[in-house]
Amino acid sequence: MTLTTMPEADLPSYWISSALKILSPALDQHLARVMAEEIGPDLEWTMVLSELDRQKGVPPRAYEHTDPALQLRMITERLGALGHPFDRGNHRRLFSTYGQVLRLSRNLVAHPGDEIEPFHALTAVNAAAELASYIKAEQTLTSLEQLRAKILIFMYRDTKENPLSDPHPREDHSDVIADDTRVDEVADPTDASEETSPTTVKTAPPAQSSEEKKSSQLSARTSLTQRIMAWEPMEPELIGERDQIENMRTGRARAVVRQAIESLVDDYGPIHQDDLVRGVTRMFGVKRTSKKLTKSISHQLQNAPITIDDDGFCWKNDTEPRRWRLFRESSQEQRPIKAISPWELMNLVDVVLAEQASGLAPDELITALGNRFGIQRVFTANADWLKRAIRCAQEAELIHLSDGRYHSVQAMDPSRLGKIVQVAQAGQQGRELR
Repeated sequence: MTLTTMPEADLPSYWISSALKILSPALDQHLARVMAEEIGPDLEWTMVLSELDRQKGVPPRAYEHTDPALQLRMITERLGALGHPFDRGNHRRLFSTYGQVLRLSRNLVAHPGDEIEPFHALTAVNAAAELASYIKAEQTLTSLEQLRAKILIFMYRDTKENPLSDPHPREDHSDVIADDTRVDEVADPTDASEETSPTTVKTAPPAQSSEEKKSSQLSARTSLTQRIMAWEPMEPELIGERDQIENMRTGRARAVVRQAIESLVDDYGPIHQDDLVRGVTRMFGVKRTSKKLTKSISHQLQNAPITIDDDGFCWKNDTEPRRWRLFRESSQEQRPIKAISPWELMNLVDVVLAEQASGLAPDELITALGNRFGIQRVFTANADWLKRAIRCAQEAELIHLSDGRYHSVQAMDPSRLGKIVQVAQAGQQGRELR
């Protein structure tokens, strides 16, 4: 089917897919450059996602570096202990913000039943152009501007207005500086006034030696294997207006809500459905949620491409909870124990037991787990939830009970480790030999 014979209803999906395809090569090169600095040039950036997915219980699969879905995950998700390396030097986090717009657009295309309008395609193309401008991919930017012109001509075809007379203004990215650059304010010597005005000067720090750089990259690789990481509070991007979710009578409105649900589960899952509903409302500027709105969004949870387990926690569809190998550490005030999936908590159980060579009795284990949350006395409700996590750890064969004491199995078969782990361990052994 050619573009001239394509039904008009299919054009927005085609334009979004085209924008992602145009951006993909330049974005791939940018991801490779940034991650080469982070983890070394001998590993492809897709290995980062492969290792993180392994820890999140996602079955092994092929990771193509030209896949827009993977590229957008890299720039929007927290990459374990590495954080958000593509937003460093930019306090406004523009890179991940535009990436999130494209990620939502790509998800719309991935679900053919959802209604997509030309305006949504235009939004996606504009976001792709901003990313191209950010990474200084001039040829890519030109191609995206040409695609944008075609969309505008289509949208204004029945009017006398010239849609190309007012080009879309690009964001000013001149304030984006390298993360390791120090910004100093010094007096301007050319200023003859008594009070000299400060001038911003970007001062590069001393260059790392080759050995220091290798050590830093090795630490970054090793950090990706850590099972305990700091919890991040949910800070969803604003993607729509309040009336979009307060009146979900149209298919388009319901589709946007489902995409918001999928995005939050991707970034913050496993997450309890009550917290997820609150997160979705925040993406549309709603701070206080009515019972009616809560019910409407909860209904969309059942239609979204996610899995809800028996405890009410929401997971990505391809995640196996018993294979989840991460725990996001927090205090009881930050995140109550019962707001954490027992399948996530089981990893804390394993780590705590691994620190005890002689194991722990059941009561001792409950106390030790409570201490990790800053709790001195663990009362019944929390104790029952921690016992549920202990049963999950047993079911996942992470721990076992012997002579009345729990022990960590720690059956670390090297053949099951991700490539990043193997390389990191080999590098560490090499340094110890030297």
